[in-house]
Amino acid sequence: MSHDCRAHSDRVSKLTHYRWFCATGSSAMLFSIIGLIVIYAMSAHAHGEGTLNWDLLMEQASDFSPSLFTFAFVFTFIGFAAKSGIVPFHTWLPPAHAKAPSVVSALLSAVLLNVGMYGVVRLYAIGYHTSAKASISTVLLVFGAVSVVIAALCMLPRTNVKKLIAYSSIEHMGLMLIGIGVGAKVAMFWVLFHALGHALVKSLLFFSAGILHCQYGTNKLGGIGNAFGRQPLASWGMILGSAAIIGTPLFPVFLSKLFILEQAGDRSLWLLAVILPFLLLVAAAFAVFLVPVFTRKEGEGMDPPYLAPWTMKAPIVLLLIAIVILGLYLPGGLTGMIDDAVAGLGF
Repeated sequence: MSHDCRAHSDRVSKLTHYRWFCATGSSAMLFSIIGLIVIYAMSAHAHGEGTLNWDLLMEQASDFSPSLFTFAFVFTFIGFAAKSGIVPFHTWLPPAHAKAPSVVSALLSAVLLNVGMYGVVRLYAIGYHTSAKASISTVLLVFGAVSVVIAALCMLPRTNVKKLIAYSSIEHMGLMLIGIGVGAKVAMFWVLFHALGHALVKSLLFFSAGILHCQYGTNKLGGIGNAFGRQPLASWGMILGSAAIIGTPLFPVFLSKLFILEQAGDRSLWLLAVILPFLLLVAAAFAVFLVPVFTRKEGEGMDPPYLAPWTMKAPIVLLLIAIVILGLYLPGGLTGMIDDAVAGLGF
């Protein structure tokens, strides 16, 4: 009976969080629709026929009213920011990651958040060619810095591994927003590279967390013990993924994080001084969480070891290989694609 009650309660909780996710996303996208309507109207006013084609809008951008475009940018940005988990539109993200199956959490973090950030990139590319460039850059820098700060503060008290990873996603989206707001070609290159590196590492973390959940039946800190003895592959995935996501050298996120911070420092030393301590706090949060998890010898549901199928293990192995290679070597084809993308954005 108690098991049935817990299962029912869990289903109700998941349904509640799903409704909250839908309500948050839908409400935010209404603002984006208003912003796009204003952009369309500006295009029609400037050239007689309105358009929402990105390339045409970049060509017409110099004729847009700075104040009106700033208004449209802020409204459109709200929808994309909600999709990316930018503070204060992030409230759906941690519970969604915690309640969803790990493969869905990986998709949310690696794909959905990047889709929202892609919208911000394309929107900023239009604003980059208007007289409102300075004001919209400030908007992105402020929201990015606030996201890094809030995410770092929320990570320290976490006891749920998937929520810890979720708040890390908010931190990285904030860092990417800062890179976009810098408005430099080099920064934009590394923002796009960071999107790839972040997607790979977060997928690794969530897939590893999924196997640990199958082993212990919980995502809570206190329920995991002797992880290396029971699930060595998932444990290594968590350790190496955590090292990668905080920006440890020899991993791809290190390069993008380093150059985004360098560009942010060139833009404003005050900005760098604000966010750098909180990035260190993020690293401390992972250490505070992971050290007890992987040194504790006792936990829940430890016997017998969960025999993860190869379909759960293979993605972890492939992601580990990809992350190590990308951290040590940047393929010319990849850098060429990113260069072309940056050039297409008008930088």
